[in-house]
Amino acid sequence: MNFDGPTAIGLKLASNCNAVTTVRFMHNQFLQKTFLFSWAPEWTRHSGDPATLGDQITVKKIALALLLAFTLFPAATFAQIYIHVRPPAPVYERRGPRPDSGYAWVAGYHRYDDGRYVWVPGHWDRPPREHAVWVRHHYVHRHRGWVLVEGHWR
Repeated sequence: MNFDGPTAIGLKLASNCNAVTTVRFMHNQFLQKTFLFSWAPEWTRHSGDPATLGDQITVKKIALALLLAFTLFPAATFAQIYIHVRPPAPVYERRGPRPDSGYAWVAGYHRYDDGRYVWVPGHWDRPPREHAVWVRHHYVHRHRGWVLVEGHWR
């Protein structure tokens, strides 16, 4: 990613092993922050003038926002959607011919989409490892409604 012009901010990381990594962020002035191995930050503009307190706070806000995003990302993956309508019975599917001897049948399921259930057809798939078994999608009734348990290889 390359930001040219006066709208880029640079964050330069250097250590005593001569490795330098530069990450650039969008901003109204180009700043460069160098972290020495002693972790004593040194702020300078390309003109050599020291950075203002506002510039330092902007970079701190960006770093805090990135840290918060990486901290909360795993929690979002565990979010469950509760459905108040009971899922319909599974649809009988006629399996086509197996493409090869190493394939396993991944059964279809009802996906809840835009206020209604939609059938997702099954398909043949190659297991990720030998002797793996497909555990089909299914719905579990919990206190607040129905929850889809995703299918997976076991």
